[in-house]
Amino acid sequence: MLSKTVFFVALIGSGLATPAKAGTLDQPSEDPYSDAPPESNSYDPPQPTNHGNHHSCEGSPQPTKHGHHHSPQPTKHAHHHSHGDCKKPKCGRPGIKYKKYTNPFVSDNSPDYTSFDISYFPTQTPIEQGTVDRIIVTSSPPIAIEYTTYIYACKSGVYEFYSPGTDDITLAWFGKDHVRNPTRENVDIQQTYFGTAESKNEPKTVKKHIKAGTYYPILVWYGNTGGPALLELRITEPGGTPVKAAGSFNKGPQLRTRACGADEGRY
Repeated sequence: MLSKTVFFVALIGSGLATPAKAGTLDQPSEDPYSDAPPESNSYDPPQPTNHGNHHSCEGSPQPTKHGHHHSPQPTKHAHHHSHGDCKKPKCGRPGIKYKKYTNPFVSDNSPDYTSFDISYFPTQTPIEQGTVDRIIVTSSPPIAIEYTTYIYACKSGVYEFYSPGTDDITLAWFGKDHVRNPTRENVDIQQTYFGTAESKNEPKTVKKHIKAGTYYPILVWYGNTGGPALLELRITEPGGTPVKAAGSFNKGPQLRTRACGADEGRY
């Protein structure tokens, strides 16, 4: 969009980095805290007890029972993980998958940018695709970008999704039901540069409850008609810790390129 202040685009995480070409994701480093077996515990066997008649405080003799003595069982010590016992995800790699297309819908200045049709782009060949962990776009030709990723949740609770605004359109869906069938009716965040009402271009926060140990899908479509651009999505877990896509595994909540089992979706 011409004659607009220059903004940056950053999807997930802190810091800035240019979009990666296809296949340019840093490989995860060796897991720094793989599960270890329980610690063994040594103990001294119980000492034999002299058997005989002992007197109670009242003076009446109390017989001592003779029989087998059981050795105390060692206490098992669990191996604890930092950051809410968050184990390393088994599926996918850290990152956000993206596909970039040429955007033909450049003449629409309507408040809802209704001509921007996300069903059109999958029928086209991407001009660029790959995996990224952070994105910067200060200006661009007319483009549309699809971002897909999964939160690997370390904690159960309410996660927050925050978008400060857009130039020219941001559409975001969170959770399996919305991601599998994304429409303007079930969209979680809709912002357009000229937006009013539902599409108003102002900061928006969406809260979703996510269960620990699950992969939670995210779909974002972004469109620009040319010139300055703005896209940013910040995600925090319960307690306010940012959810990031890192070049190597860290002991925190993380964005993954793929899910496992029942959590695996259309991507």
